[in-house]
Amino acid sequence: MANFDPPSTLKPTQVAVAMIHHGVAKHRTRADVMFFKADCTARTRTSDEQHDVTFGNLCGSLFFATVLTKYTGIISTAPYNEYAVTFALHKAAQPAWHEIFLRGIGCNWLVCVAIWQAAGARETISKVVALWIPIMIFVTCGYDHVVANMFSVPLGILFGADLTVAQYIRKSLIAAYLGNIVGALLVALPALYFYAPDYKPASILQEAEEGEALNNGPGAVDRNGSERSSNDKRGTEVYEVASKRSD
Repeated sequence: MANFDPPSTLKPTQVAVAMIHHGVAKHRTRADVMFFKADCTARTRTSDEQHDVTFGNLCGSLFFATVLTKYTGIISTAPYNEYAVTFALHKAAQPAWHEIFLRGIGCNWLVCVAIWQAAGARETISKVVALWIPIMIFVTCGYDHVVANMFSVPLGILFGADLTVAQYIRKSLIAAYLGNIVGALLVALPALYFYAPDYKPASILQEAEEGEALNNGPGAVDRNGSERSSNDKRGTEVYEVASKRSD
């Protein structure tokens, strides 16, 4: 009997279940570890202690802008420092509050679409492309991401942009932050409603198990034709159940 490779992408319902699993794993992470990761990378965005993670993102961004960019002198000469000033003004001074808010919605909507697509892809190159295209679109369109602005706007202020910290917080940071939240909800809520309507906190471990199994693919043999272990066979059984739910 011929062996078939698993499909290259998951079905929408399967992606939703896998995303729930990732959320479960994320929320099991200790808050202090989440803060440390955010502080070091300025990229982590989700935690039970959201205010700590946001502050960690801000600390990481300011550290990178001040110590690793300003004090190292890597962009201390024209036209690089001038561009940093112009970019900060373009992001935080020139647009109206509602414009930054709407740009924040578009930005995080695209970011969440990128995460959704990457979660549904199986191969590494597919995940890279799935992430790259939406991110390229939001950068090209000039949408506002609150964490990215935590680096670029303070960097412009450090190089002499005609913009105060209070103006940045009141006009850019708050507007982009709220817009990003709305943009994320525009992806998460429809996905939860349409693709995981039966999800309940009480069944969280079962959903997490399905999310793990979905990434193993169907079939009782691997790509080399060898017999799978008992755990892999269990994953195949759960995969089939999840597939029936998605049809």
